[in-house]
Order: sequence, then C-alpha cells, then structure tokens
Amino acid sequence: MATLVIGCGVKLISSLQEQMPGETMVVIEHPQVIEQRGLREKAKSLPTVEALVPCDYIGPFEPRALIDSLPAGTVIERVLPAIDEMTTEASARIAAELGLPGAGVHAAEIFRDKLRLREVAHAAGIPNPRWREVHDLAGLERAAGELAGDGPGGGGLVLKPTGRSGSQGVVLLDPGDDLAEAWRHTTTAEGRVRFDPPPFTRYLVEERLHGSEVSVECLVAGGKVVFGSVTDKRVLPGRHPVEIGHVVPAPVGAAVRKDLLDGIQTLVDASGYEFGILHCEWMVTAAGPVLIECAGRLAGDRITDLVRIAYDFPLLGAYASLMGRDGPVGAIPATPVRAAAVKFLTATSGVLDGVTGLDEATAAPGVRAATVTAAPGDRVAAPRASRDRIGHVMAVGDDAGQAWERVESAARLIRVTVR
Repeated sequence: MATLVIGCGVKLISSLQEQMPGETMVVIEHPQVIEQRGLREKAKSLPTVEALVPCDYIGPFEPRALIDSLPAGTVIERVLPAIDEMTTEASARIAAELGLPGAGVHAAEIFRDKLRLREVAHAAGIPNPRWREVHDLAGLERAAGELAGDGPGGGGLVLKPTGRSGSQGVVLLDPGDDLAEAWRHTTTAEGRVRFDPPPFTRYLVEERLHGSEVSVECLVAGGKVVFGSVTDKRVLPGRHPVEIGHVVPAPVGAAVRKDLLDGIQTLVDASGYEFGILHCEWMVTAAGPVLIECAGRLAGDRITDLVRIAYDFPLLGAYASLMGRDGPVGAIPATPVRAAAVKFLTATSGVLDGVTGLDEATAAPGVRAATVTAAPGDRVAAPRASRDRIGHVMAVGDDAGQAWERVESAARLIRVTVR
C-alpha cells in the first residue's frame, strides 16, 4: 500500500515520514516544477518516496491514464494534495477515480478558486466582504468606485488573484493609491516556479476588513467537521499583507470559536466537501467573523506543527488516516494542552552578509526551533510574499500571550546583516 502525494511538498513528505514511519509514498509533480526546483535529487533524500512521477496535473489530464502510469504493482491507499491550491483539484479527481475518500471534484473546484468560493459562501448566508471580479485596469477602477464608501472596510480594498497562495500578488489599497501600479503587481506576480504557459487565474477586488485575523484548521469526515483548531495570525503592516507569525490556540472566546466552526460547517454543507482538511481564514470584526478565504488543503507556515505541539496531536497522521481506505482512527482532542507560536524572519533587499544569534535564540526559554534558510551570499528581498521570508523561530508557552512573547524575544536575538 502507498500514499499518492500530488505535488512534491518536501516539508509535507518529511512530516508524514515522522508521523507515519514506514509509509511508502509515490509523488506526482509537474515536469516544469521538477526541473526548476531540482526535485529529482531532493526526492532521493526522502527515504519513503518510492517514485517521482512527472504529470501536468494543472492542465487537463486523465486520472486513469495517470494511475496506469504508476510503477507496476503500486496499490494506492490514499491520495493527498500538497500545500498548494493547484494540487487540490487533481487530488480529488484521482481519489474519485480510485474510489478513495476525497474532497469531491465539485468541492475541490470551489475551494481552488477564491471567486467561486465567494459565490458559494454568499449564497449560503456566510458573511463576506463586498467584492467584484475584475478583468483589467479599467474594471479595477470601476470596482474601486463601487466598493468605496461607508462599508466596513472604510474605503480600503484588497486586490488578489483567485487561484494563488502564499500572499502572491495580494495588494492592500487605500483611497488614492495608484491602481495601475497595483494592477501590474498583481497580474505579474510569480511563484517559485514559472509555468509556461502560466496557469489561468482571475482577479478579485474586495473591501478590506478590520479586526483580528484568524484561521481554522479543520478535519472533515463524511461532510462533518470532526476537529477544529483556531490560529491567531500576525500580518505585516503596509500594502503587502505577508503573514509574519501565528499562535495556536488563538485567544478567542468560546462564542467566537463556535461561530467560526459553525461557519465552516455551513461552508462544508454548501460546497459538498466530503473528506479532507481545510485551512479557512476569517476576520473577526466587531460584527462577528467574516470569511476571507478557504483552501481545501493543509496550512503552510508551520501551522500544522503548531497544532501538533499545542494539542499533542499528530494532525498529519490523523489526516492521512482519514483519507485512507479504512477511515479515521485514533482519538481526536477537543482542547489544547499548551500554546505554540512561530515568528518568521525577514530582511531588507540586498545580498545576505551574515547571521548571528542563532545559538542564543535556540537556547531561549520555550524555544523549540530557530533557523535561517538563506545563506551568506544569497540575494534576499523585502517581504512582498511568503517566499521572501528567510527563517523562523518556534516556541511554546502556557498560553498564547506567553508563547508569542517568547518567540518574539528569541527572534530579536537573531541579527541579519544585508549589503
């Protein structure tokens, strides 16, 4: 039996190795991603990866033909998407072909596209910001005029692609900002991989929300939310809302937590989502939670590690079990036993000259990990998307306040010089 992973998420596969020792994995990845990220060599360093199979799962493909191309004798136990929207629809289609638990093709299509998600959520009565689809600069200018005014966003707007992740192309706009510059940034933003031709995407502008930003990580089995953890999100100020830190559990009251989980169950019902994991982002405003967006995949940004630590719960192992032929196994916790936090490191634009203080940060109270992923001589950039971050610190505490205080204190010990 093997796990079929759509998208070569090295962190995901490494974590699955830890929580599912001995599990064999077959990985499907787009040929251009394999070449640009040097994944053939990386896959060799992952002992549980039996094969890396190239397939253009972004464009039209036949699930049966893909299944028949797998190594002889391969029996697939479960199908998991990596931490990327582009893998979720393909994963659902392959699972359906194999008769395995999955999101459902229709639901996966909804959660892959932020505009379709808006339409479905609005029809289900879930609070959303006002929004418009835009096709060009003239359309953005018209939509900005229509959405400006006395709404809860106070005149502020958010411009984003509908099918990207990691803050790619997202711009926060204030009244009077240069819309042409914002349109150029959003429509030309690229991820770590440059596809030729680039994947089709649409563009969405919506009123900006104000409040406390959170996400909810949910396991769904048979259309029912069976686990939910609320994450407090910290975002950089300015035009590019790059996430700079997270805390689990978020310090929200029981009533807000119930509203969040009820809202997600309504979204699951409206979309027909069947089996899987959801990473759902909300803004807790003065009027209550308002939906920002929701992805039918695992969260990135070490959030799954925070959930594992805070709840003493192997979230990835439970997720994989839920997606298998035998269904979910093991107890699912209702409450955390501690708090866990991550703070991401950033730099100004230039060439990284050096890093000091890592040993001191690692030895600081409550710290579980401290790392810098960039090396001296690497070109680094001021953060405009998640990929621009250069490392992180993770720490635990008795509650959210202590965990965040510890992770911030440790991060301040790390000094990054750029020339």
